[in-house]
Amino acid sequence: MLQEQQQQAQTAAQQAALQQEKDQYISEAQTSALVTGIIKGYLNIYIEPLPYYADPSVASAVSNIESTLNGHSEQGIRTYIVNDPSQADINIQWVRDYGQNPLGETIFGKQIEVGLGASFCGSWEPFNGWTVEHIMWHELGHSFGYAHSTNPNNVMYATTPEQFVHDRDVYDFLANNYHFQIYFCHAGTNSFQITTDNQNAGFDTYVVPPNTNPNDVINGKAPYYVSCSRNNMIAYGNTCTVAAGSSLVINNPHRILGGNNQNIHVIITDLNSRPNYDMQWDPTAWTISQQQYENIWSLFHGQ
Repeated sequence: MLQEQQQQAQTAAQQAALQQEKDQYISEAQTSALVTGIIKGYLNIYIEPLPYYADPSVASAVSNIESTLNGHSEQGIRTYIVNDPSQADINIQWVRDYGQNPLGETIFGKQIEVGLGASFCGSWEPFNGWTVEHIMWHELGHSFGYAHSTNPNNVMYATTPEQFVHDRDVYDFLANNYHFQIYFCHAGTNSFQITTDNQNAGFDTYVVPPNTNPNDVINGKAPYYVSCSRNNMIAYGNTCTVAAGSSLVINNPHRILGGNNQNIHVIITDLNSRPNYDMQWDPTAWTISQQQYENIWSLFHGQ
């Protein structure tokens, strides 16, 4: 009889210890999507509808991620896209401007915020789909327990080069006998398009090297990128490779007779290639050990 009571007490103590361990993981799950997924065996993901200011290319990028995630198995955890945020374990929301760094954020693995643009080069411009897809997939990696990778070619690397639809998309008033200057945001290969609303008065445009006075260029006293520059144009576009700090100067030359003010539209686009990242989350960056994973799984799903 005493032996039976001892066995019952031992069994009760073991069950209490297991329950205490389970309760600990249930508590951790409140701030960890990964632990939630191991406990449940699946994760529901809600993606907020894109706002009006997102570039159209972002919709295709988000659709790619939705297709990948819906029914996907990651470390034995199934993922599903849901339309109701109240049913979600992970909520993805959009931020108009996170600034240059960071481009996104994961809060407790369950709240993901993804930037859709930035103002680092003078005016707010939207990211293209390539950039948003990489930010979003990187932040989802954090939700699944992946830390930053030391591999610069992996999507979990600490930084993602941003790429805008256009670096600059500017409308500016240009009076007779005046000029204005717009800096290229990136060195390397850039394209630009310039148009005027005045079909009777052309403009001059110069691609100017760094540390060069625009007036000296206009007056023929300083060098410029001749092959990328033109005079007396109603519309002009080109692709040029420029040094850091170079600029685009648009001049409305002085005309005593027939001089006209103009409204100028300038679009500058960065054409530099971006890294071809490995989009598989780096397994060496996983923050949970296989032993701990198996322990949690066995506690809630049995051996």
